[in-house]
Amino acid sequence: MSDRRVSVSASVSVSASESASTSALAVEPTGRAARLWRVLLELATRPEKPAPGVKVVPGRSENLVLEFDEAYTAFVEGFERLPDEEQLLALQRVDAQLAGMVRAQDAELWTERARREDGVWDEVRELAEGVIRVFGWPGVGEMKAGSGSCEASGGVGG
Repeated sequence: MSDRRVSVSASVSVSASESASTSALAVEPTGRAARLWRVLLELATRPEKPAPGVKVVPGRSENLVLEFDEAYTAFVEGFERLPDEEQLLALQRVDAQLAGMVRAQDAELWTERARREDGVWDEVRELAEGVIRVFGWPGVGEMKAGSGSCEASGGVGG
């Protein structure tokens, strides 16, 4: 029994060091992958509450879902080789979550307030972070702390 505990704790510390080295080696993607990554970064970021008097442009949430769909489609069509199973499943989970939200036809889901506060958007953020992680791309925290070229809380370019 004590051998099993030693083995488990050894594998946990290996996983932690592997995770740290993966984060340190995260490289910004290029081409079609870069577009998808930028959309995923925005999906993974909780929008800040606007300052009093600042007008929020309506429709950003819907546009973000459309941008994901377009970027995901372009990314998949551009594969020279298929991603590994974990990567493909992570992408499909985000796609399925967003598709379910669209099918729900609930206008309240698409407000900036919902993006900040609704649990459905918490799940979207978690799933988007999962895709970023399995592809080994820089995540939201790395972009805010580092000097990367993408502003995680800003808009997504084409």
